[in-house]
Amino acid sequence: MKFLAEHNNSNHSRLDAKQHIFDTAKELFYRDGYEATTMRKIAQTAGVSIGLPIYYFGSKEALGVEIYKEFRKKLYKTCQLLYPLNTHAEMCRHFSTFCDCAILLENDSLKELFIHTAHAPEMDRFMQTITRSPVQENQSTHKYRLLNALTVSSTKANILRADLNSFDIALTKDDLLSFLFYRYIRLLEPSLRDHIPELYHCFCENYRQIQFQLTDRFHLVYNPDLSEITQYSMP
Repeated sequence: MKFLAEHNNSNHSRLDAKQHIFDTAKELFYRDGYEATTMRKIAQTAGVSIGLPIYYFGSKEALGVEIYKEFRKKLYKTCQLLYPLNTHAEMCRHFSTFCDCAILLENDSLKELFIHTAHAPEMDRFMQTITRSPVQENQSTHKYRLLNALTVSSTKANILRADLNSFDIALTKDDLLSFLFYRYIRLLEPSLRDHIPELYHCFCENYRQIQFQLTDRFHLVYNPDLSEITQYSMP
């Protein structure tokens, strides 16, 4: 019994240490930026040995992917409050993608984190699950959508790198948001192409009313009263 108690305490200690490192990395990535934060700095700030963050997460990129995945999963879960999965599964997927793009364009810390982790293999695997339709599809269509899902994150990162002030024509964040969303629908939901403007307008209004924001450590906050927000139904 004593051995079991010591073993359980040891497991808890390891989980606590891993979570502490994870939380410290979130704080530093958000406050100081992804590039300026090293694994050594994370270890020093967390008060642990230099090798412990690498032992638990492998690399800074892998740690960054886990932080982005946590944010993206919370965003998807929150979008389900407006578009429940049992009745609006595909709309929830589309709206969460729209909100992800909008928040990336508004929050420099999240944008930098995403740009530097979007090409990681684990991010590709995650994007497959987050953009894949739950509806049964024929094999050829499924392959097409899967290949597109693999390009969405990396291409989006390249677009987000753009310096809007360096072009002769005026480009705004709204321009990038509409381009990213239109591209997403055209690639992954070609049957909805004729409805993109209507869908985009509705999602812009939904997003405005929900009032998504990221605070320290990539904490997602929003308007808790979603009862008055109008849902958009699939055409």
